[in-house]
Amino acid sequence: MKIKVLGSAAAEAMPALWCECDTCKYAMQHGGKDLRRRTCYLLDDDTLVDFGPDIFWQASTFQVDLLAIRRIVLTHSHADHLSPVELLWRRKGFSVVSKKIKLFGNEAVKTRIIETVKQKDEAEALEKINAEYQLLEAGKVVNDEDLRILPLPANHAPEEKPLFYVFHRNQRSVLIANDTGFPGQEAWELLANEKIDAAILDCCGGAHPIHGKNRNGHMGAEANIDFRNRMLEMGIIKQNTPVYANHFSHNALCTHQQLCDYFEPKGMKVAYDGMTIEI
Repeated sequence: MKIKVLGSAAAEAMPALWCECDTCKYAMQHGGKDLRRRTCYLLDDDTLVDFGPDIFWQASTFQVDLLAIRRIVLTHSHADHLSPVELLWRRKGFSVVSKKIKLFGNEAVKTRIIETVKQKDEAEALEKINAEYQLLEAGKVVNDEDLRILPLPANHAPEEKPLFYVFHRNQRSVLIANDTGFPGQEAWELLANEKIDAAILDCCGGAHPIHGKNRNGHMGAEANIDFRNRMLEMGIIKQNTPVYANHFSHNALCTHQQLCDYFEPKGMKVAYDGMTIEI
């Protein structure tokens, strides 16, 4: 399985559009791995995990063939992870589209997509964008062709039922945990029987002296270390399993190198836009 990180930032991106902090100034001046777009992933050229407002830039820069995308798996309905307006261009008169795309997510994601299409009838709305929707629930495995999807309950956005995921294909599994704080007992019980070959964890708070302690809604660096240690204790991962921190807020005030300096001695890696993981 191949995972490409198309974006590694939280909602404001990095540098944030209006921010005057030193971290954003540094990102603007130096670019490279400090230039971060909203979090999004590509699995094996046919699956997107989240679909945010930077998708045009991500697809064009990283040469993502959107015509090869068979499914989009959404974590929740927040604007940095779901930009349904970009699905409107699949309508007749805007693009020539001959293949349906499968959309997966919770009820809030479906509602936001339907409302954006501005069609009261759900079936008619999905038909307009040549899509089909499958509702996901925590703990209920979905098999779509050769991809196994295990939804897990996220510690985030209590107004809906957000999810994070284990994806399994070709005897390999990856855990993608964005957006979520440190998981609750239900998620750990579901994870207990999984064997993970790579993990990517929400680290919105970075290694900031205050935000780095975040455990609710989002995680900071300390929770990431605890997350990895818990997986090791439970036998979900091995000592050499790659575990990446991702989904960084500029408010954490950390450059990419500062994050590497923090995480690498603790056995973790730091994700960046354009990074590819092969397992």
